[in-house]
Amino acid sequence: VRHNDEGDLNAISIGPPRTLVAALPGETWFTASSQAGGVLLALNRRVAQQALLLRIDRPTQPMELQGDYQTLTAAISRDGKWAAAAYALASGIQVWNAVTGQRECLLRPAERPNESTSVAFSPDGQWIVSGGQDEYRFWHVGSWQPGPRVRRDQGEGWPYPPAFTPDG
Repeated sequence: VRHNDEGDLNAISIGPPRTLVAALPGETWFTASSQAGGVLLALNRRVAQQALLLRIDRPTQPMELQGDYQTLTAAISRDGKWAAAAYALASGIQVWNAVTGQRECLLRPAERPNESTSVAFSPDGQWIVSGGQDEYRFWHVGSWQPGPRVRRDQGEGWPYPPAFTPDG
């Protein structure tokens, strides 16, 4: 990942230096990588519906991910199997299979589904968490069934990305 003088993402490279994605002036990209570093998710903040999944085992074959979004945050599961993104003014958390690039599901919190603004996977890979103005919502990875909720105070503003202790 290469940044310009202002700190904005300028290009993404994997392996021997080679540009795989070149950002245009004014574009902002969000990136997330798997803990082992084998998978990189790059989402263009300014160009709707532009998301690329880059795998170290296939560096010259970026996968374009389908979705309906303007991205706020992104996450990759520790094992590199799942990719997820939270969207502004969309309908929840989009999850993709990071091996095939296929859409897996769209997670929608029951209350205020358009306000899921952050996303993270637990270190043990069992949970994905979406953060919204009213709550953090846990979902079981694989079955995608809703799990526990952690309520937030209305006065706290928009949520920070969820964080976990190393043991999950």
